[in-house]
Amino acid sequence: MAPVSYGVKMIMTGTVSQEDYGIFVAVISFVMILGSYNDFGMADSLNYFLPEHLHKKDAKKITQTLSIALVTQILSSSCIAVILFFVS
Repeated sequence: MAPVSYGVKMIMTGTVSQEDYGIFVAVISFVMILGSYNDFGMADSLNYFLPEHLHKKDAKKITQTLSIALVTQILSSSCIAVILFFVS
C-alpha cells in the first residue's frame, strides 16, 4: 500500500498546484481520522467473542454477534458519509 501511496503523491505533486495538493492532503487526512473512529473496536470484539461462540457451537450467538457488528459498521459509515456530504 505504501508504494502505491508514494506513487500517487509523486503524480499529484507533478500535475496539480501546491494549493490543490494541500487541499487534497487535508481532505485525505480528515477522512482517515474519521475512518479510524468508524471501527468502534468491532474487530477486537469479534476476535474476542466469535471464538468463544464457535467453541460452544452456538449458532444463534454467532449470528447475533455478526449482525450487531454489521449494523454498527453500516450506521457509523452512513453517519460519517452524511457528515462529509454536508461539510463539503
